Amino acid sequence: MNYKSKIVEELGIVLIGWPRDGKVENSGSLGPNKGLVLRNALEKKECKWVILTSEEQEAQKLQNSQYEQDGEIVYHSISHLV
Repeated sequence: MNYKSKIVEELGIVLIGWPRDGKVENSGSLGPNKGLVLRNALEKKECKWVILTSEEQEAQKLQNSQYEQDGEIVYHSISHLV
């Protein structure tokens, strides 16, 4: 699952305060130390889900389209999954 297309664009929610450098990733793939950092951030409400307005959601779609044009894989096709 791709966070930017499946979560942000389709559901209109975004995770703010992700405690790790880089992109949001599946918490199940984090090791114990990194998982503990995430758990602490969630407990302290430093990391949380936020519902986007329709305008913010549309802006994210435009931004994601630009990321895709710049070479980042935002929209997985079947060929990427095989």
